[in-house]
Amino acid sequence: MATIPHSGKPTSEATDRPQRAHRTVVLPEFQGFGVGARLSDAVGEWLKRRGSDFYGQTVHPRFGAYRDASPLWEPTAANHTMPELRWLPRRLTGAGGGQAVAVRRQHPRMVYAHRYVGARPGDAAAARHLHARVQFE
Repeated sequence: MATIPHSGKPTSEATDRPQRAHRTVVLPEFQGFGVGARLSDAVGEWLKRRGSDFYGQTVHPRFGAYRDASPLWEPTAANHTMPELRWLPRRLTGAGGGQAVAVRRQHPRMVYAHRYVGARPGDAAAARHLHARVQFE
């Protein structure tokens, strides 16, 4: 999993710059076992303990459904949207220059967008869920 700086404003709990998941890749022979979701939870918890907010966005239905149901993630305003436009650098569109160009998607897909919140104080169920998935020493 790779993370990059997120352009949004940090929440009041954050002391460091927000991050977002850039890419989560699981080898085909290990897909479907929850490796990506656990890795995402671990990175989210690690960044939360470091003082950063962590955002994740996916179009994968099972990965998104996990975050929808997890007590460790909360939806953002972009959750369950189907954007029809995609922003591409001009160099990829042949338009030249350094600005981005909006390109209409041929097949819009549902976007799942969440922020990692972790186990909040007093939420024993979320704490058990986190401990069952991720263990930090």
